[in-house]
Amino acid sequence: MKTKAFKQIKAVVFDLDGTLVDFKIDYVNARNRVKNYLISVGVPVEYLEDQPIFISLEKAVNYLQSVNRGENEIKNLKESVNRIVFEYEFKAGEETYLKPKARETLNAIKKFNLKIGLFTINNRVVTERVLDKTGIREFFDAIITRDDTCEIKPREGHFLKVLNDLNVKPDESVVIGDTAYDFQAAKKLGALTIGVEGLYDANYFKKVCCVDYTVKELSEIVEIIKSYIER
Repeated sequence: MKTKAFKQIKAVVFDLDGTLVDFKIDYVNARNRVKNYLISVGVPVEYLEDQPIFISLEKAVNYLQSVNRGENEIKNLKESVNRIVFEYEFKAGEETYLKPKARETLNAIKKFNLKIGLFTINNRVVTERVLDKTGIREFFDAIITRDDTCEIKPREGHFLKVLNDLNVKPDESVVIGDTAYDFQAAKKLGALTIGVEGLYDANYFKKVCCVDYTVKELSEIVEIIKSYIER
């Protein structure tokens, strides 16, 4: 296997939904409810076109600040959006299951004496519930949910927060995910990136995300990481 020029790997950072677990949230209805709510409090619809919920929220907050809406009003708006999303997340958490070979892959990475981090846009309560239900919490040295950072994916702050907790630099890490939002900060900051096919195929990961590797099965990740460790 041809390897990318890279520093010594010290940590592996995983996305959760779609990467390690199947998390079947009713995203369309959740996004529509949030969109309708934001419109009802005065956010113009053009700020809320087809985009992730928390990007819409970020744009809504920026707009409301630009028209001098009060801090308490904006705080209440954020809390309301989080409550809406939590309702859908909590329900999805009841139906979540581990993806094939996830536990074995995490265990193999631990045997390489690497740290493992998790960064997810789910909230803390749902994340811990999913990790407990699937029995993989024990593998993680750092878990950063949307409640733990001021900037969530695809913003850099989310990725940097988990790296800080792991005490590693971006170019000492591997990031594994299933959408472009998992990789934007990682690519910019010099991490090694691996896309897990499922929601998207290898062509998407290469053309849209420009990841270094793609895998069809989680177990393939082990050989990629091993190839760097054994150089």
